Amino acid sequence: MHVLNARRAIRVTVTVSVLLASGFAAQGITGQSAKAGVVCGGQSCEVYLSAFIHLSGDVGGNNPVNIPPPPCWYSPVSGTYPAEGAPAGAAVPFDKFVRAAIKGNYGTWSLSDGGSGGGGAGFFSGERGTADAVSGYPRYANPQPGSWYGLDANGSAQGLACVGSRPWLAWVAQGTLPPPPTIPLKTLALYALAHMRIPGISFTVNPSSRSYVALPTFVMTNFAGWSHNKFNGQPYQHVTATIVATGQQATVWAVGGALHIYAGTASATTYNHCTAFGSSTSPGKMNATGPNTPIDCGATYSAPSTGGPYTLSGTIDWRPTWAPVGGGPPQGQPLGGDLVSAHGQPITVAEVQSLNN
Repeated sequence: MHVLNARRAIRVTVTVSVLLASGFAAQGITGQSAKAGVVCGGQSCEVYLSAFIHLSGDVGGNNPVNIPPPPCWYSPVSGTYPAEGAPAGAAVPFDKFVRAAIKGNYGTWSLSDGGSGGGGAGFFSGERGTADAVSGYPRYANPQPGSWYGLDANGSAQGLACVGSRPWLAWVAQGTLPPPPTIPLKTLALYALAHMRIPGISFTVNPSSRSYVALPTFVMTNFAGWSHNKFNGQPYQHVTATIVATGQQATVWAVGGALHIYAGTASATTYNHCTAFGSSTSPGKMNATGPNTPIDCGATYSAPSTGGPYTLSGTIDWRPTWAPVGGGPPQGQPLGGDLVSAHGQPITVAEVQSLNN
């Protein structure tokens, strides 16, 4: 039993996570070296976002989903120019730096993720009247231990809008998380899909011990890790992702399609009028089915497996949709490509002369 990527499956492009390389190091989460302008991608992005997202439902998968970086995020301040004490770990020196920068119309701060931070000629003069309110630093005259975090962005239009609507700076107490990044709801849905458990499959066949030339072999599906939810008779899985700080939610559903059978040899007729559960023929009717009779789901072999067993295999596509709600039945819009459950098992085919006459 295993889960494969479909031809239309979303691919992972792993890039470095700048916040992993700095802001989360104190929590034992480490990443690759920092790179300016990149916050997350692929698996590294999942690790970063996991600090801010709670998952519920059919969780436990590791699917190949590309997670786009959020428009903006907070990264630790690593230094200032001109230098003022220990700005990355003390509030009062940084307060002096900001006030000096406003007065002198200069000064910059840098971020541990490689981002440029803020400041520069004209930066503070344009915000002279609102710098206290925007940065929020007057609240931290006697702070508990912690670090300054600065707002960074991915350079997109959404990132620029995000920077214009959120505080430039935040004092983050030791042992706590920085303000959550701005996470678009579709990104939240992709995160949920990445962590959805896709059921594995195996087969029950009739005849059970071995098949025979000209005698139809029926195939039924067994699911491993399925939550037993059905929608219009089809199995489905679901995961709800919640941004803990805001309560915003997105739910992803993956509905299983029909089982598609491969006989494993050209010397066979394959019948693919299957449901997700394989054949819907009753056991009694299966046992009474005669040679060369068309069936709904399975295969009829026309040659014995004299060179070794054939491999009878099959796949089920799981088609994901999403909506900005918590739980409920499958709904919403398509989300990327299908995921696939696949299985193959050996089948011995014998020849009984009376069946061929």
